[in-house]
Amino acid sequence: ELVEGWVGALEATGAFPDTCEKEPPSTLMWARVLLAQYYDSCGDTAAALSQLDMAIGHTPTCLDLYLFKARVYKHAGHASAAA
Repeated sequence: ELVEGWVGALEATGAFPDTCEKEPPSTLMWARVLLAQYYDSCGDTAAALSQLDMAIGHTPTCLDLYLFKARVYKHAGHASAAA
């Protein structure tokens, strides 16, 4: 719930809740990665992949995002999709 609030605030204002200081655009991407990792640890593969797809749409040149996505597929038992 906390990280979901961060993502919502970053999308709406470009800042974390209760602050006026604008964050760099990459902050939203990394907040989505954190949220995806949480969803993955809870076993919610669809939500994790959704967050990672949005992060990739935001910054498609960040190779780490593709590694995180492969890890989610691996945890879900889809080794061929992870490769």
